Amino acid sequence: MVGVLLSFGVAWAVFALGMLGAWVVERRTGNGGWVDVFWTLSLTTGTAAGVFAASRIGVPIELGYAATTLVMLMLWGGRLGAHLFARSGSKQDDPRYQEMRAAWGDRVAVQMLFNLQAQVILSLPLVITLLAAAMVPGPFEVLKVIPGIAIAGLGLVIGWKADRDLAIFKRSNKGLCSYGLWGWSRHPNYVGEIIFWAGIAALSLGHGISGAFAAVGPVAIYILLRFVSGVPMLERHMSEKYGEAFATYCETTPALFPWPLAHFSRTKSE
Repeated sequence: MVGVLLSFGVAWAVFALGMLGAWVVERRTGNGGWVDVFWTLSLTTGTAAGVFAASRIGVPIELGYAATTLVMLMLWGGRLGAHLFARSGSKQDDPRYQEMRAAWGDRVAVQMLFNLQAQVILSLPLVITLLAAAMVPGPFEVLKVIPGIAIAGLGLVIGWKADRDLAIFKRSNKGLCSYGLWGWSRHPNYVGEIIFWAGIAALSLGHGISGAFAAVGPVAIYILLRFVSGVPMLERHMSEKYGEAFATYCETTPALFPWPLAHFSRTKSE
């Protein structure tokens, strides 16, 4: 148990150090979009460091489960990190961080530092889920990880498709996007995230306390995206930007998980 706690501490420390780097870059560039890039890469490298530390201090780790977890994590981090990197390099700032700076005034530097470290703390349930999946006691059984891989893979595909649909729409349109998956959900990229983390948790289901701990990640990411830093902040900005069009969009399209029958009914009426 001590070894597991130490590995968690290593993951936390690397994650926090990465977000300190995010603070430095945000302060120098004035572009809050880079924060999400650093968050993605810091979570990925922090978890990898935690797993490596566990293997060096005697925590029994089955290579198959650890490798499966880390490969899925790197696929997630690589895709999302590359997307966020390209997006941040092509625009001036993220509206969420513009809103924060305006509210913080002269205290912006200190408040931003606290905010980014708070993001680390709020994201630690994801680290717990990843470490629980990577530290499932052996022996490794392929059939037990297939459901988790399938669910996490579905989440990755949905996230990729949502970002692609939005990019295609923006090439020739300037209004509110309801193209592709955005006609099914107001935030299909968040749906992909939630499903991905549910898949990571599923990698360790059926393994007693390890599986129980793993469940905290998808629950936490759902709460954060739906009620804290995702949907509420973005939709305030979208409501101000698109007005009545966004209100209509909200009436016809769910915030996250779509109801197929309602979607087809709305499409038919249009």
